[in-house]
Amino acid sequence: MKLASFIICLFLVSCVSNSGGNMPHNKYGDSVAFSLKEVNISSSEILQLKDYPITGFIGSDSLQSIVGYNYRTHSLDKIRLDGNPSISSFQLSKEGPDGIFPRVKSICPVSDDSIWVYDGTFISLLNNCGEICHKISFPSDVQVLLETNYAMHTAKLCYDREKASLYYPVLRADSVCVEEYDLSKDTVARSYFLKPSLLNPDNVAEYGDLRFPNVNVVNGKIIYNYPYESTIYILDMKNEKYYEIGAASNYTSNAAPQCDSKTDYSVWQRYGLENTHFYDVMYLPDLQIYARFHIEGKSLSASEKLTQSFLDSKSLYLMLFDSDFHIIGETKMKVHTYSPFTSWCALSNAISLFKNNSLSDSLDYEVLSLDLILPDKLTNKI
Repeated sequence: MKLASFIICLFLVSCVSNSGGNMPHNKYGDSVAFSLKEVNISSSEILQLKDYPITGFIGSDSLQSIVGYNYRTHSLDKIRLDGNPSISSFQLSKEGPDGIFPRVKSICPVSDDSIWVYDGTFISLLNNCGEICHKISFPSDVQVLLETNYAMHTAKLCYDREKASLYYPVLRADSVCVEEYDLSKDTVARSYFLKPSLLNPDNVAEYGDLRFPNVNVVNGKIIYNYPYESTIYILDMKNEKYYEIGAASNYTSNAAPQCDSKTDYSVWQRYGLENTHFYDVMYLPDLQIYARFHIEGKSLSASEKLTQSFLDSKSLYLMLFDSDFHIIGETKMKVHTYSPFTSWCALSNAISLFKNNSLSDSLDYEVLSLDLILPDKLTNKI
């Protein structure tokens, strides 16, 4: 492993408004120290991938490990990040009583032998032998919005251990809501409707594949944001109060323009890949901070084609927030190193980020490589 330290100086202001509650308003970011730890896994361990678009952290694991869905082998691969990095795997069935459809969209590891998987049809609880221990189905009129597609939106399946509940977004009558599924009663206990974007309060503007929100559930709060704008929205499930966080970037545009077409998918695709894109908000519990990546907007001429080189040339930015969503800081990530359309994963005290970029001059296809971004614990409380 390689370890590099660097200091990022940040000068952002966080603007917060609220719809019924009191939250802090403005706070300038301080200098924040980071460590980068590179993790490499040899070719003999690699299972046909340079990155894993769908991952989840094993929160109860004493070791630093993530689980990734391997779409080539239709398996779940456990990637150990500390000690001696390694990969172990268990195969998923495609048919039969333990069948998982090979279009997995979200995974939520609970422990080493309990992993929730959404395959586009069912939410299933798997043990480490790939056997289904619990399965949740949905009515035909419900569109489940669980998705891990960094060209569209990222809404992850979330598990609350204390309440023994799952949380996931659905579309009902053109409105997005998050359902709380009580596992002890095997039923939906409650639905929380999400307010639309401030840029699109009537839901009539067109944003193509960026129209659905990124969604996460942390500490009794639904934290969501729309890929086409920088604002972060919070719904406190205890008191049902909403808050808006003006999480503006100092580096890029903070809103994408509307899409020119409501029906042409080729226009949607180009629109989504050219424009600024704000990703889901992650939580690092040991540090009690939040993190969010986003990419810059970058346009092509009408005659130019979308290529992998174009996508990998886009700059990736990381923004950190304290527990009250004051902006700690923002930094531009190293260019030609990461892909903004693959995967990262929030750990307890770090963010894992796969290294895979077609413009890299040091890309080694015989090694699975990722960086662990380790923000230092702030000594001066904000």
